[in-house]
Parts: sequence; C-alpha cells; structure tokens
Amino acid sequence: MNKHLLNGLLMIAACSVLSSCANQLPPPGGPDDTAAPEILEVFPKPGSKNFRGNEIMIKFNEYVDKRSFTDAFRIYPEPEVAPDISWNGKDATISFPAALEKNTTYVITLGNDLRDLRGGNALPAPAVFAFSTGSRIDSGTVSGKVVAEKLDRVRILLYKSDGQRIPDPSKDKSDYSVQPNQAGGFIFPFLPDGRYRVFAVYDDDRNSLWGKGFEKIAVANKDIDLKNGSSGENAVLIMENIFQEPGTPEFLKSLAGDSSGRVFSGTGSNDSIISPSSKIYLFFKGISAGKQDIVLNTSLNDPVSARQYKPVFNWLSDSLLEIFSAEKFTPDSEVKLTIDLSGTDDKLTYERIFSVSGKLTSVISGRVEGADSEIDNVMIILKRKGSNEPPRIYEADPEGRFSFSGVPEGEYRLTAFIDSNGNGRPDPGSPDPFTFSEKIVVYGRALNIKSGWNVEDVRISFGSSSD
Repeated sequence: MNKHLLNGLLMIAACSVLSSCANQLPPPGGPDDTAAPEILEVFPKPGSKNFRGNEIMIKFNEYVDKRSFTDAFRIYPEPEVAPDISWNGKDATISFPAALEKNTTYVITLGNDLRDLRGGNALPAPAVFAFSTGSRIDSGTVSGKVVAEKLDRVRILLYKSDGQRIPDPSKDKSDYSVQPNQAGGFIFPFLPDGRYRVFAVYDDDRNSLWGKGFEKIAVANKDIDLKNGSSGENAVLIMENIFQEPGTPEFLKSLAGDSSGRVFSGTGSNDSIISPSSKIYLFFKGISAGKQDIVLNTSLNDPVSARQYKPVFNWLSDSLLEIFSAEKFTPDSEVKLTIDLSGTDDKLTYERIFSVSGKLTSVISGRVEGADSEIDNVMIILKRKGSNEPPRIYEADPEGRFSFSGVPEGEYRLTAFIDSNGNGRPDPGSPDPFTFSEKIVVYGRALNIKSGWNVEDVRISFGSSSD
C-alpha cells in the first residue's frame, strides 16, 4: 500500500472533521477482555460472484480499535481510488468512490495487526476472503512458511512476474500482501493464473515495502507458476540466522560476563547447564594477554572429584576462544572453568562453574527425499529452539540419510537446504542484485526430545511440505 493511500485511510479512520476527533474509548466496567475479536459477518458474502455494489461491510462481535483496523485492512487488486472507511458501532463499512474492475477477483485481508478496543487482543491469524465482479472466483494458491525471530513484524509480499517485469520490493508495491500466522505459515488464495515472486520483509514502518538498508528481507528460491487454478509449490523464507555462527551479536549477548566486563563465557544458551560433549566459548574484551598466555593459564576440572580435563583450544578470532574437553565431561557433575592471569599485566582471575546434565542424550535420524540429482549437496541443520548455541550440521549420505547422536533433551527444529554453491551454509538470496535463495525446507513440526528417547525415520521432503 503506498503512502498516499495509507495516509488517506488513516485520516478517514481517525475523523472526518476536527470536532469529531474524540478519543475512542471502550465501554466502562465489566471483566477483563482476554478474547480475540471475531468476525461475525461479511458483505458481500465470501465467494460471491457478479458483485455490482460499491460497499463492503464487516461486522465484529465487539468494538475494535479503528487505527488497528486501518493498519490491518488490505484489498487486492488495489483500487485506483482509495476506499473510504466509516463505522457504525462494531461494524466497518468500506466504500469505493470509483467502480471496481469488471471480471476481477478481489481479495480482502485483515492482518493480525487488528486488535479489539478493550483488551488489545489481536486476531490469532490473518482473515482472508474474496468476491468477484465476474462469473468466477480465481482459484490459484501460493502458500509457504517464514522463519523469523519476530513474526508480528513480518509481511509477505507477492508480485506478478511475467519475465519482463522485475519487481523491486523497495519501491514497487506488491500485487498481494499478507501476514503469517503464529506458526509462520502464510497463504495467498484466489489468485489468477500467472508467474509470481515471493519476498518476506520485516515491515517495521508498516508501508508494505522493503526499507533498503534498515529492514531485513528474504527471497524465495524460485518463481512460482500457477496454471489452471493450480496450487503452487510451497515457498520457504528464512529471516533469522539459523546458522548462528559464534561471534554474531546474538551469540555474544548470550555469554555471561564477569564483574570487570573483560571475560564472557557460556555455550550460547543463557543457563549454566551443559551436556557432557558441550563446547564452551570465551570472549575477551580489553585483555592485554596474548593467546598463548590465555591457553597456558586456562583449565577445566571437577571441583568435587578434583578430576582434571584436557582442554582442546580453538581460536575463532583474536578475542573468541572455543574450548572442549578431549574426553566427555562426567554426567551429573560440575566443571570449573578457571583463567588465571594474575601473573600478567591484566592481574585477573576468572572462574565459572557449569553443571553437567545427567540426563541421557538421544538420536535424531531420518531421510531426505525429493532432492534427486542434488542429494550430494543436501545439508541438514539441527537447531535447539530458544538457544543461541551453534546448530549442528550434517551432510546427507548418497541415500539421503542423516543421523544426529548425543542430542540433549530439548525442543529442536530441523532445516534442510541444497548447498548449490558448496559454501556450507544456506544462502538467503538477495533482492539487489537479485538472486534466488538456495532451496530450503523446514521440517513441519518441532521435535520435543526427551531424555534417552530416540526419534527415528524423520522424513524431510523437497518435493512437498514435510509432515
């Protein structure tokens, strides 16, 4: 939606004359409102054909915030003249000053920006319905999933792409737009035949465009062709750093610092519980000691049994050190990390104790399907939800099989991608200069791993959505 249309809608929804601009207030009294608003009726009835009117009416079960309705409301194709929005209690009327196009399917969406007035409760998922000014309703569908840190700010942009037009999401308004649901799923129904290009953008300024340089964007791996009212191949768009390499700002924020603010340690999660095979990371800030001094004065031991572990050191940068034990830590024990730089100019001693989980680890195994000739390039990523610890990466064998052993208890997400350029990580594509992303599939549900319980025969399909 362009700025002129958005500003027009905001003005119309706010007031028609200055004297009517009193604050919208909910009726006083009554219990707290914790229920989301509901749409009771829509006119014309969803699926209506040969519509000749110039108004749409949407009836709600309660008072809704008018500003949020303006933010949430979209109609596609967008009329040349901005519609007027008026209210009668709980009912919204959208009027079209100019006649709608003939023989056209119009799609109305109400995004989950829409909130009720009393409790500020949002729609749990976008509402989508259609009507036609002709004798048929277009039936093409593009659907998919977006993976993002904050889904409430994500908007999916769908452009018609006929081979001559090259959509620029930074300045071209999309032909269709929708928000994902709470699980990241999205759907564009009622589409005419044609070729479509899909983007996902963090729409912080709510203008349904990509803010070049300050808003994050993702590109689908291919254009989608719809023929004879078909359903297009699911699009997967990744907006978060699923690779989560150590050293990223998100990762460093998860490390715990000492009182001096010079040494930070952790595993990438915010707690002090580690698995027997965990890697520990140390980030140094303002330390004058060299790498050799730090290595020679760093130790891992069990403070109860006095067992000494042989640490293995891997410098990831001049200030970030990865440490793990040559032998696994003893389950149900403690590991004390000590850095003694008291004999150096830093005059620093750092200690931190980690608790080693005694719970049994598990195995996650399965098979990748549908990659065909590209099976040799398939990589599988296992990422623990709610943690910034680096994910585990597995390269599928020639039969498409994969297996992760030693998986601690927790909730995990599986993602597979075809590593076409061989760089070992999923490439998200770019709108400028334009490149498609590598093909990515997200396993359809989270894996809740319990202590010692193996999960086998997981099927990840590049040919269709996973179970």
